[in-house]
Amino acid sequence: MKKKFLILITFFSISLLPAFANAAVQTGLEVNGKTSFGSFTDYMANVFKFSLKAGSVLTIIMVIFAGYKYLTSQGNPTALNEAKDIIAGSLSGFILMLVIFFILRVLNIPAF
Repeated sequence: MKKKFLILITFFSISLLPAFANAAVQTGLEVNGKTSFGSFTDYMANVFKFSLKAGSVLTIIMVIFAGYKYLTSQGNPTALNEAKDIIAGSLSGFILMLVIFFILRVLNIPAF
């Protein structure tokens, strides 16, 4: 049930990104000193930069949460394994995000 909910939330948040960007342009909000995006590449670069920042913050929060869960598990093997899985999942997601970032840097994608 949780996976279906997370997939649904992810789908809707990704599908609403262009609407939020369009609203920012129409209201005159500035993004990186610009009031509009020059191209789709600029738009995706801004989305990716935001994703890097949000992913970094979420990784730190999840590692702290899993550490707390690990410390308060009182030797319960189920809780210990769940905390270890949370740490492994959050760190592997962060590493994947960094690998994507370095691939884009090596390929010299504009605006990255």
